[in-house]
Amino acid sequence: MRPVRVRRGLPGVPRPGLLDVRRLPGRGASVPLETSHREAARRGGPRGWGGPRVTARLLVAGLNHRTAPVEVREKVAVPGWRLKATLRDLQEACGGEVVILSTCNRAEVYAVTDQSLPDCSCPPRGEPAALVARLAGTDDSGAPPAAEALLQHVYAYCDAEAVSHLYRVASGLDSMVLGETEILGQVKDLYEAACAAGTAGPTLHALFQGALRVGARARTETNISANAVSVPYVALGLARKVFADLSGRNALLIGTGDIGRVALRHLVEAGLGGIVAANRTLERAEEALSSLDVGTSVRCRAADLTALPQLLASSDIVVACSEAPHYILGPADLKAAAPRRRHPLLLIDLGVPRQIDPALGAREDVYLFNLDDLEGAVQANIEERRREAVKVERMVAEEVERFEAARRRKMAAPVIRHFRARAETIRTEEVERALGDLGPVSPRDRELLEAFSRRLTNRILDLPTVTLRELVAQRDGTAVLDVVGRVLHGELAVRRETRERREEADLSRDPPAGLHGTTKANGEVKGNG
Repeated sequence: MRPVRVRRGLPGVPRPGLLDVRRLPGRGASVPLETSHREAARRGGPRGWGGPRVTARLLVAGLNHRTAPVEVREKVAVPGWRLKATLRDLQEACGGEVVILSTCNRAEVYAVTDQSLPDCSCPPRGEPAALVARLAGTDDSGAPPAAEALLQHVYAYCDAEAVSHLYRVASGLDSMVLGETEILGQVKDLYEAACAAGTAGPTLHALFQGALRVGARARTETNISANAVSVPYVALGLARKVFADLSGRNALLIGTGDIGRVALRHLVEAGLGGIVAANRTLERAEEALSSLDVGTSVRCRAADLTALPQLLASSDIVVACSEAPHYILGPADLKAAAPRRRHPLLLIDLGVPRQIDPALGAREDVYLFNLDDLEGAVQANIEERRREAVKVERMVAEEVERFEAARRRKMAAPVIRHFRARAETIRTEEVERALGDLGPVSPRDRELLEAFSRRLTNRILDLPTVTLRELVAQRDGTAVLDVVGRVLHGELAVRRETRERREEADLSRDPPAGLHGTTKANGEVKGNG
């Protein structure tokens, strides 16, 4: 496999043609694979022989919420309208396959390259930071941001470590919220975008299809995503415990700020019968509903707080998350609504300071929960997710080994082809030699000899071929390939020397009678025409 040269340099990077990568704490380093013909020959694969060649390297370079603040992440975020062009640009820079994973919490480049890679524990210089910098496109000066500015934020993994990283991302193990489900859909969408752009090839197809598989397994075979870990979602879980069926229930949301909009989204997704978003000003409430684009699946309307008693009378669930410095909802409000109420009331106070008077919790027809109550449930759910994460880590390790075993089997294919091709060459040579020694034979006899030699060769090669495939699939399979390469390389030299000796021996002896002609007494050979 001839090394692919980068057709143009990366900004701010010398032209050594190497990808320098590092590891994060807790990660191992992959063994570098050489791409030069000279080094391949030293390790058992002479140039042009078709033996164990170095396969393309798999690399991920990126940054995320753990390594870079939002002001850095937003600079390298790739909007949808620029995704295809950025994929093509990176494909040209890498000389291979490319997929971009760009979300609000991470920006990563997955690439397959034939360039030489040093040890993955090297400091992050050169292409990894430059590849991530290319995600940003150009600034006002027409140039991408300097790679040097990203060095302290960029991480890079290669080969098995890159596979493990993506599988952990797709499984929710590397998310800001452990076990969150949105990332799996984002991985799928961005992989499909690379397929549509033509930048994903066989290696990344296998990689991302494996990531989608392990991500789905993590969520169906474990409970890593089953327990809510956001306060608004936990509040909704409490509502389901109080009211078994939410489809006919009405909710009142007081406050439409940042927390209020998150709560509003969860309320809409819960399939309630109706939702009223109330704010001190009607315009803010209407703006919150329009920004959410709730459609017609749930009856939603905006209101101001002047009609609070009337709103309470028709509500089953009240979520308060305004920023008022005093109680918005107290005993007097509930008393005014009491004549029209015939069912329990669930009050959820998400405000700091509190928005609902704690005295309401003493009423028999009221269920009141504040942030402290919800935080306990959140922490319990987080601990449960951490326990489930241990199962997912084992699952990821299994899937990584499955992927790597498939890659190693693929590496063995050219070795096996060469192995069998050499055997076929030897078989042909020996058949021709035997036919020469036998003299004239009938077509039938020649066919029998050919068939016999093929059966014999196939039976001899069958067990070594199967065994080689099995050995290469194991963790130390690349070492097996090295040994086989050395053996085959040495066999070529021995075969060459043996052939030369045989040719010399053939020249020194008389040819068999009747094969090439007749021999006169004076030693001259008379041909048969």
